[in-house]
Amino acid sequence: MKANTRTAEKTQKAVGQLQTEVSQASKDTQQSISDLRRAFSDLENATAAARNKDLADIAENPSRDVVYRALSEAAKENTISPRWGIRIPVRPDDTRYVRFEVYTGDLRLIVEDWSGIEACDVTWCAGETPIDAVLKLSKAMKATSMYPGNSFDPGYIFEELSGTLRLAKRVKERSWDANALSGAQQYVPPQWMIFDWGIGSWEFGGGSYCIQAHRFKESDWIPHMRGKPGIDIGSFGEALSTGKKLLEHRRLEG
Repeated sequence: MKANTRTAEKTQKAVGQLQTEVSQASKDTQQSISDLRRAFSDLENATAAARNKDLADIAENPSRDVVYRALSEAAKENTISPRWGIRIPVRPDDTRYVRFEVYTGDLRLIVEDWSGIEACDVTWCAGETPIDAVLKLSKAMKATSMYPGNSFDPGYIFEELSGTLRLAKRVKERSWDANALSGAQQYVPPQWMIFDWGIGSWEFGGGSYCIQAHRFKESDWIPHMRGKPGIDIGSFGEALSTGKKLLEHRRLEG
């Protein structure tokens, strides 16, 4: 009988010790989860702050490293086209573009017309200043009759690049589907954007409106869209006509 009592006491003691260990383990787990959440949140906030600083620096204090890093991150997240990068008009309302592309480790600046036909390109090499890159770019443009003359403002290009990357990021983050408005190639202000897959608007009747590239020839889109409320028909028409040309040159998926 005494033996049974001693055994029961030992069992109860063991159970109590086990309960204490389980309780402590639970506290440790909760602490670990709390630490994990805090560390992840801190990391996400720090990463977002660093990326926002890069985007601001492109407009205010561009460098090869800042531009390369910002474009690489945007392409990796499919915010801009991973293959074709993003293109910026040489000057407001111009039909010549500088396409910024990160490909196989290089940062390339490609000058092309509105339809996507390339005229020249330069590589912005590591260690080169923005002035070095702009001088190479202007020299290449002059050699191919793509130089806009005294109105050429390289500062405008970097400011537009910064603004377009910011806009593409917001558009992708706010879309109903993470992949719905991704892979941007060109902003057509004020309402439309050309993507790898076609064209889309994010300010259309409180939502987005997308037209896949393979549907460009399905309908007479201009009359069809003109009657819709809130449409900027000029922005739409330019996005559609440019998208058709880029599709012809196999720059869009369709």
